[in-house]
Amino acid sequence: MRALQRSAGNAATANLMRFSRVSAPGVARSNGKYRLSQNGAYLVEPATGSMYAHKLATAPRSCAATGQSHPKSADYIEYAPSMGFITDCLHTAEEIVHGKSLAQEGDYTKVAGTGEAFGLGEDENIKAAKKYKKEADKLGGKAPVNDGAAPGVGQAFVIVDTTPKKNKSSFRYPYHAAGVIARDGDDAVTMEMFASDEDAMDVDRGSEPPQFQMYGPGLTFHSAWSSHYATPVTIVIEKA
Repeated sequence: MRALQRSAGNAATANLMRFSRVSAPGVARSNGKYRLSQNGAYLVEPATGSMYAHKLATAPRSCAATGQSHPKSADYIEYAPSMGFITDCLHTAEEIVHGKSLAQEGDYTKVAGTGEAFGLGEDENIKAAKKYKKEADKLGGKAPVNDGAAPGVGQAFVIVDTTPKKNKSSFRYPYHAAGVIARDGDDAVTMEMFASDEDAMDVDRGSEPPQFQMYGPGLTFHSAWSSHYATPVTIVIEKA
């Protein structure tokens, strides 16, 4: 990535360097900000839902190039989802982890490190999250949990409310998952779907576009989502 960083120093790419990390939660499409990854490999525009990769960067997982470049630099190529998703955050994350469409109701992921199955039910998810945190805390300040959770490409973030009955927030979902499609240094790019008031159905696949986000120093996945939960724990899941 050092070579990529050097290549980002040309005149055209320099126009993008004003797009620095933002401290406001990246979960809002309308914040009007840009997020450029650590070494300049990826650019996410939450306001427009657009995501770009430098021409020398690895293509993001579960995405395809649109053939369009960024208006500020031809070095950045736009990418879009390569398949449609249903309005279910975990199922979308699982499909990104597996790199393909999956039938609903399957058991597709496990907690990284502990091997606990994830997605079996609310009680089981809480138990798995607590076990992960207990094991991760043994590592001290470098524990890969909460703000330290750092899934790679083909893994996913999941934040779980371990005391949902104490949650006073209007956010009523017991967890949120986000599959990682690209990573550049400390920054992870995710592609996320959100549940609706109706049950997600395969017949509705592709009816809603996923949202691209970028998390890293200054805006971790945990910090972006923790205010929605009473006792949140952010863990990493991977292919079962």
